[in-house]
Amino acid sequence: MGRTHKNNRQLKLLLSSSAVFCVLSLGAVLGSQNAVAQEAAMRSAIDPESPLAQSPIKNKTTKLRRKGNALAQNTSDKYTTQTLSDADIQAEALQLLYGENTEDNETLNNEVPGLAGSGTNRAKPATSALAGDQDTAEMVDNAASGSQGTKTTATKNGKPALNTNGKTALEPGLDEQTTGTLAVRKGQRVSMLRAQPVIAEEAVQSRDLTEETDPFKAVGFRFGSMTLRPALEQGLEVTTNNTASAGGGAATNSVTTLRLDGTSDWRSGSLETNGFVTLRKTLSGDSQIDPEAGVSFTLTQPILRDWSYSIGGTYGLKRESAVSGSAFPTTITKRPLAQDVRLSLGVGKTEGVLQPSARLEFDRLTLGDATDSAGLSISQSDRDQTSLRGTFRLGAEVSPAFTPFVEVAYGKTWRDDAVDVFGNDRSSTELRAAVGAEINLSEKLNGEVSVGWLRQSFESAGLADIDGVALAAALNWSPVEGTTVSAGLTTNAEPANSATISGSVVYASTLALTHQLSSRLSTTASLGISYRDFTDVGGNDTTLSAELAATYWVNRTLGVNARARHESVSSSDPTRGSDTTTLLVGLKLQR
Repeated sequence: MGRTHKNNRQLKLLLSSSAVFCVLSLGAVLGSQNAVAQEAAMRSAIDPESPLAQSPIKNKTTKLRRKGNALAQNTSDKYTTQTLSDADIQAEALQLLYGENTEDNETLNNEVPGLAGSGTNRAKPATSALAGDQDTAEMVDNAASGSQGTKTTATKNGKPALNTNGKTALEPGLDEQTTGTLAVRKGQRVSMLRAQPVIAEEAVQSRDLTEETDPFKAVGFRFGSMTLRPALEQGLEVTTNNTASAGGGAATNSVTTLRLDGTSDWRSGSLETNGFVTLRKTLSGDSQIDPEAGVSFTLTQPILRDWSYSIGGTYGLKRESAVSGSAFPTTITKRPLAQDVRLSLGVGKTEGVLQPSARLEFDRLTLGDATDSAGLSISQSDRDQTSLRGTFRLGAEVSPAFTPFVEVAYGKTWRDDAVDVFGNDRSSTELRAAVGAEINLSEKLNGEVSVGWLRQSFESAGLADIDGVALAAALNWSPVEGTTVSAGLTTNAEPANSATISGSVVYASTLALTHQLSSRLSTTASLGISYRDFTDVGGNDTTLSAELAATYWVNRTLGVNARARHESVSSSDPTRGSDTTTLLVGLKLQR
């Protein structure tokens, strides 16, 4: 019995020792496993290409980076910031892999953009009392060693307040932290914001407060891809010189004008059209019925990179002016109607340092018959002509606002008749060269100026060349909103219809000021001067003009027009001088 009792005690001692050994061995294994996992996480962060990086810890870390970088909620239309360290993410990944209630942790991270601590001490959000206006705080603690892991988000009524980590929430696009973090918004990752700048957004208004800049502009109607804007003007005109020539008499006229403008809405390129027809009928006084019409279009389309082409055309119908280069005897009471058709084709480079361009122009001029005091018609067909001109320009962009250029033009004109009524062959050759600059200061100041030389030579040896300094300018300046100042200067060579005079050089300049007094009332004031220098004979004409016009809109469809104009012509030839004053009042209808 004693031996049996002794053997039983030895067996119990052996079993106890075995149990203790198993428990210690299991603890060592579990501790070793946790250490290996931590080492694997660290190696994955140091060397992503190592075999250990391709383990479940990497998948968990990547998933947590995406969730951990979820940004502060933007429910108050304000921007907040959130800084997450790699140590925080690694600790949370280990906790999710080897800790308890992994699914609960993932759910928690979906709802709260916080970080759990390392080991078994996971961060838990404090409960929030959301009733009434009571403020609550939500604390997330991060136990990862060596990192700043505490983040406090103040809330009010369930929404983030304007303070994180004791710092005021950032306005859109601003970042006052030294960590390099950006102001972020809901639904964006930190990595996205580090790669792209934050763009400030305008506050959303409760209602649309857009105000039209021109509430009385014609709306027009759609015609395919074009918007057409028709207008009808009817006015009563009183003038002191109905023919605008020496000896003209006073008259009262009815003036009717129909206009039609159109613009395209193409994605690339553009098409603009303008047209008008004016009929002036004398009601009393010096009888004169003068039709006048004009049509123009401009088509612009891009082709290769930085290159574009343009096609343009104009048509004009107007009675020849008494101050033109043509000389008529005093017995002529009605000058001929002139029809001018022009077509152009151009191509040019619009961007880059060098900007070459070329343009080809076609011009066809025909004239009707003149009428003398006896009512007889005098043909002007010997003056009908066709012209072809080519122009080449090379610009060098010094800056976006200044582009100097050189320009050369060569043209040829053929008369329908080999010789005119005086036996002269007025077919000619024209050469023009100029240097200038394009100016582009957005809407404040834009246009171009140039200076050069022109010469027109005739086939008849008895006709002298027309030559002179060529000046040109076209500038638009807007000193303040609603005010536009336009200045223009042109130089042209005009042949004459005389036996001894070859022609003249004409300089014409205009200056116009348009001011919008109110949305309903706009005014325009303009000054003009032209100087004609005849070749060989030393004669000249000087024309001065001034005009003041105003339009008042009763509504978007109906407006009232008023215009006053004075023109004075002085000439070395007494038969060409005149003075004309004209007043017009009328209505304007537009769609």
